[in-house]
Amino acid sequence: MSEFTTKEFNIFVAQGKLMGNRCKTCGELHLPPRRICSNCGSQQLEWYEFKGVGTLEAVTFNRTPSTPFKGRCPYAVGIVKLDEGPSISGLMVDEHPENLAVGSRAVFTVVRDGEKSILAFKTL
Repeated sequence: MSEFTTKEFNIFVAQGKLMGNRCKTCGELHLPPRRICSNCGSQQLEWYEFKGVGTLEAVTFNRTPSTPFKGRCPYAVGIVKLDEGPSISGLMVDEHPENLAVGSRAVFTVVRDGEKSILAFKTL
């Protein structure tokens, strides 16, 4: 059985997959994956691949980067509510980030930074 860990989640992101899990008992979806269902407490979970399309619910611009993002400053981070229900934050990658607007449709993508893979979204 696969472990529902951050490490496993990041391996899937590196493969271009947005993976969470679904409770076999109540159907609740989790992103990132959890070891115990937040709805019913069941440990009967299975991997679930999200389509990666949703609506931008919030966006913020960072002009004082943390060390890993020094070369990207300024950059935007958004919270996207996926069509399947859960929300997740990610780097926003758009040619014109100043035009990012809450309510825009967004799609999951991966930004490669050396050997690292960063969960990101691009508006449609």
